Order: sequence, then C-alpha cells, then structure tokens
Amino acid sequence: MHILVYGAGAIGSLVGALLSKEHEVILLGRKEHMQAIRKDGLRVTGLTRMHIYLETTTTLGEVNGKIDLVILTVKSYDTHSAANELAKNLKPSQLLSIQNGLNNANILERYLGKTRLVFGTTSQGVTFVKPGEVRHAGLGRTVVGCMRNEDFETATQVCDLLSSCGLKTELTDNIIGEIWAKAIVNACINPLTVILRCENGRLLGLPEVMSVMKKCSDECEAVAKAKGIMLPTPDMYRYTVDVASQTASNHSSMLQDIEKGKPTEINGITGVIVSAGKKFKVQTPVNFTLLQLVKGIEALNKKVHNAFDCNQSATNVKSYFS
Repeated sequence: MHILVYGAGAIGSLVGALLSKEHEVILLGRKEHMQAIRKDGLRVTGLTRMHIYLETTTTLGEVNGKIDLVILTVKSYDTHSAANELAKNLKPSQLLSIQNGLNNANILERYLGKTRLVFGTTSQGVTFVKPGEVRHAGLGRTVVGCMRNEDFETATQVCDLLSSCGLKTELTDNIIGEIWAKAIVNACINPLTVILRCENGRLLGLPEVMSVMKKCSDECEAVAKAKGIMLPTPDMYRYTVDVASQTASNHSSMLQDIEKGKPTEINGITGVIVSAGKKFKVQTPVNFTLLQLVKGIEALNKKVHNAFDCNQSATNVKSYFS
C-alpha cells in the first residue's frame, strides 16, 4: 500500500515508521526534519527503536504516483490549508485523521466530502527530539472510527492496517465520543504542562495541580453532557490520570510547541470547550483561565522569539524563561 503521512512531526513520524515495515510510506513535513531524514534516516528511540530511510517531501506537488491512503497529522490550526491543498492537488480516495482538536471533522468533510474519511485518536506519547529523531515516550490507546455509514469498511481496513504494523488499534462506533475524550484529556494535561514547564507525569505528584485537573475535567464532562456527547468512560478524571501516568516521561505536544516557539492548539481544544460552555450555559471558569494563560504564554513566547535571530535555537529561548 502507498501511504502519505501529511504533517509528519512527532506522532506522524512514529506512525510512518511503523507502517513502513509493510508498506511504501512518504513523509511530508517541515524542511529541517525532512532533510535530516533524507540524509541520515529517521531514528525512533524510547519504547520503539528503529532507524529507517523513508521517502520525504515538503510539498504535495512533489508526490508522484498513486496514494492509497493519506494519514493527516497536521496541527488543528493547519487543517483548513491542508484539506484545501489535498482537495485541489491530490483528491485522496481515503484519509485517516489523527489530530488533536474538536473541529477537524467538519473541516475535512467540507473540503473532502467524496473521500472515505476515518478519524482516530491516540494517547501514544511521542516527543520530537530533533530533526530526524523522535522518541516514543509512552504507550497509549489508539482508536479509529467513522461518522458516516459509507466509511465503515474503510475504517475497518485502517484499523487492521495500523494493528498489523505494531500500533494496536481499536475500532469504535462512537468516534465522536472518543474525539471528545481525547480533547478533555488534552485540556486537563497540556495547559498545565505548559504553565509548569514539566513532563506529564510530574503533574501527578502535585496535589494542588491535581485539584485543578479535577475541576477542569468536571467542567469538560459537563459541557460534553450538555452537547449530548456520549463519552467512552464515566470517569474522565480517572482516565486523564491514567493517560498522564502512561505517558509520564512525555512532553505534551502543547509544551513542545511552546518550547519551539510555535503556536499551540489551545484554541482548537480548550477554546472550543469554553465556547460550547457559553452556548449551553455551562460554567467553565477553570478552562477559561487555562485558555487565557496559555494564550498569554504564546504571545510572550512569540515576542521573545522575534527578538532573537531567526536561527537561534529553541533551547536558548526556553532558557530565557527559566
């Protein structure tokens, strides 16, 4: 099978590496990462250890030949542009979205309505170490499903595809609930790791922080209930704690974004939850505060990065805050 991983950062690189055991894989991602893989191969360290050479590209126009499946792993704020580019230049027959955020499905259906669309969530912890290297830092649950009956066969095939390559995957008939559950986990863990600048597991040893996490989770559950979302577990707080424990050594994707001076996905996660709370008259003071704090850190982070030479490393910028 010929597979294109569109947006191959941390999680996309891991998925692409695993699939390359049995399939032809092309990674499409940022220039430095793609160049490093092309030159020295992709290194996966941690729980999964691989060193492989894969075809890479930085633009969709360089992709030649038939692509049987696109795996979309771009940031939620890039979904519009990615979907538009795919619709214009590739028109994929099948697409799997493994993304954070709560608005991706609507965007993809708008641009790629004729494509067989499968949606997935994963709690696998993956850290981007440097261009050409990612670290598999924590095990987690991976689930796929579809929102339209006509996509069910494709969802089943994608589930089998991922599982056969070593990424154990479940097929669900409640993918909307799973996407919301993943967003709630992200809303409870990621902003706190940004504010405290720590790995996921460090949160669990701080009772004061756990109290905030619990209140955040309760608010998110209340919003989901008001929207009629059927969550896959009756205790999202316990589920969130389990994910943080399983990915204890991982830097959340949101923290990695801040460390690299990039925008976060806070608007597509916590921002959507807060907006839904307003719509359904559910109070979300903790989520609102976390949203504003992370957006403030983003703004400050952007100013600091702009003050440095564009080639200055993220490490130096991180130390500026220490």
